[in-house]
Amino acid sequence: MAIYQTLGSATIQRCAMAFGLGEVLSSRGEPAGSVHTIYEVVTPRGRFALRYVNQPDETWLAALRYEAALMDHLQQQGFPCPAVAHMADGDVLWMMDNAAIQFFTWLPGRHVLSPDLTPDLCDQAAFQMGRMHVLGRGLDLRGPDLFSLQQVDQWINEPLFRTSLPERHFLAIRRACDELLAHAPAETPGGAIHADLFPDNVLYENGRLTGIIDFGAACTGRFIDDLATFISSWAWRADHLDWERTRAIASGYRRARIPAPEEAEEFSWAFRKMSLRFTVTRVRDFHMNPAPPESRVHKDYLDYLRCLTSARENGERIAALLRN
Repeated sequence: MAIYQTLGSATIQRCAMAFGLGEVLSSRGEPAGSVHTIYEVVTPRGRFALRYVNQPDETWLAALRYEAALMDHLQQQGFPCPAVAHMADGDVLWMMDNAAIQFFTWLPGRHVLSPDLTPDLCDQAAFQMGRMHVLGRGLDLRGPDLFSLQQVDQWINEPLFRTSLPERHFLAIRRACDELLAHAPAETPGGAIHADLFPDNVLYENGRLTGIIDFGAACTGRFIDDLATFISSWAWRADHLDWERTRAIASGYRRARIPAPEEAEEFSWAFRKMSLRFTVTRVRDFHMNPAPPESRVHKDYLDYLRCLTSARENGERIAALLRN
């Protein structure tokens, strides 16, 4: 989420009317995130997040529809995610000038980011991830993985990717990807995953979790990939892994779902894969695509490159927590 496309008040009103949300009382851009333009919109029917997806291809459109179906499915079972706005014909996407428009209810609460994340907050969010993995099994639909290892490999091979980086950083990224591709993991349990459950996609109020948001990367995938993303984003602290947070995450997740033995065996590979993915996407989204600070919060790829260099050892230690 960010502000890549400035939307005027008349355009936002058109979007709201397409979803039957009424007159727009106020709106403002939301600079947090990295992928799509987001506006907070208030109408007589409530407070909503408007997402503007510019020029989506067929794969992106399929992913957006999967996201909406998953959120509908989870909402019906009491999961704390936003409700998806539907148009009169039941559709969840409105196409406007080659852009896809969506609305979601705006949940109460605020993000809690490092260094303010306590083990209890980590535990709560990990428990909800485990619940999502269990509840999502009833969804009879598959979602495309927009950030597969094969896709990451293609991005690394782009000429501009290499030339944008110091050579030593590029070589470390290229080597890590080659090692992962050469050692394909065994099959492990999977289903609907969030795939981007960073702290800025979780809301809290008075110390209690109130919402899980931004399912834009949700897909059908391996549960340990989701858990690896979670641990790398919640417990990695610039140059080391916070083991108190990591233990809380493992404990919270296990309260909702016990990982299979083969998931612990493959976790180190998954942790390296996710560290690589976020190193590469931060290079592409931020390092290669700078933006004014008022339009987007910056995220440094070096944070994840450091995580990647120690991911094998840390992944093996985390696997031990998943077994117990």
